[in-house]
Amino acid sequence: MPDSTTITCPKCGEKIPLTDALTHDLKEQLTKEMGASMRKEYERKMESERAALKQEAEKKARDEAGARFKDLELANAEKDQKLQEAGQREMDFMKQKRELEEKVKSVDLEVARKVEDERKKIEEGAQAKASEEFRFQLKTRDEKESQMSRTINDLKRKLEQGSMQIQGEVQEDELKDALGAAFPEDSIDDVPQGIRGADLIHTVQMRSGIKAGTMIWESKNTKAWGGDWAKKIKDDQVLAKADVAIIVSQVLPDGIKGFGLFEGVWVSDPAHFLPLAQALRIQLIQLAQMKSSLVGKDEKMEILYGYLTSPQFKNRMENIVGAFVSMKADLESEQRSIKRQWAKRGKEIERVMDNTAGMYGDFQGLVGSALPAITSLELPSGESEDNEDENTETESNNDKS
Repeated sequence: MPDSTTITCPKCGEKIPLTDALTHDLKEQLTKEMGASMRKEYERKMESERAALKQEAEKKARDEAGARFKDLELANAEKDQKLQEAGQREMDFMKQKRELEEKVKSVDLEVARKVEDERKKIEEGAQAKASEEFRFQLKTRDEKESQMSRTINDLKRKLEQGSMQIQGEVQEDELKDALGAAFPEDSIDDVPQGIRGADLIHTVQMRSGIKAGTMIWESKNTKAWGGDWAKKIKDDQVLAKADVAIIVSQVLPDGIKGFGLFEGVWVSDPAHFLPLAQALRIQLIQLAQMKSSLVGKDEKMEILYGYLTSPQFKNRMENIVGAFVSMKADLESEQRSIKRQWAKRGKEIERVMDNTAGMYGDFQGLVGSALPAITSLELPSGESEDNEDENTETESNNDKS
């Protein structure tokens, strides 16, 4: 970088101070023209002038430096003044800010007080309005509850009406399932809807596959006995050409407990219909066997029909069904010991065997030798039929008592 205090001579290339720049060319020319003595004089004068110029330049530089220093002092003084003024303005601003903040706090406090007053007024008004709305809502709720109560009562009535029908269908299904499980070899069929007839048609089959007879079943689930039920099922019995008609009902006619014969129709509660079905089925099978041996013997059929509709046959049936019911109750009971169950069950089986033997004797007296012999039910040698009949009648009377 070139020195700012010197210049280069374009002719000789020498570095010349700025203070000598004006005299350099003259000095070089005079050196050529003057001699040595004059040259020294010239150099002396030039040195004197150089010293004077230097002093003048230094003075000028000092003056300029002093002026610049004064300018700097003035600038610094002005800057200090401006800083003082800025500090004062900042202090004034902070003061105004504090005053403004205090005013804002005062205003906020006043606004908060007004807001609190307004809130209290609004709350009082809202409480009054809410109280009125609450009373209106209570009244509306009471009215809705009253309407709902009426609706619920209506639904209950409809539900009870539908429930009776559903319960009847359920009881009919349970009746069918129980009969199907107890007598798997028989046919238990529903009477199709829309066709007049009983609920179920029970076709009794013998082991040989021959039809032994037909029973029709009617299931009832009401709170009172219907006065025309017996007449209706008799009509259904005629249509179905059934041998026996049974009504299973929760409520039985007056004077009948468990099961019994009512107006020519068997009636039973749900606890006794299976034993009754078992006894009736046995009788139908035995009757079918007797029919096969009494072909062409109308008079014996009349006698047999009379026997089947006689009180004696009813008593036999009651004894058999009662024995089955008792056996079933004993088997299902868990409150007795096994030893007592065995003892009582043995006695009930003996009753069944005795009544069956008595019934076998009745049939033997009616049919005679045409009845197939059952060795286990035949009289022991040395005893008479009269003694057996007398014993059977005595036991039957004891059972009634």
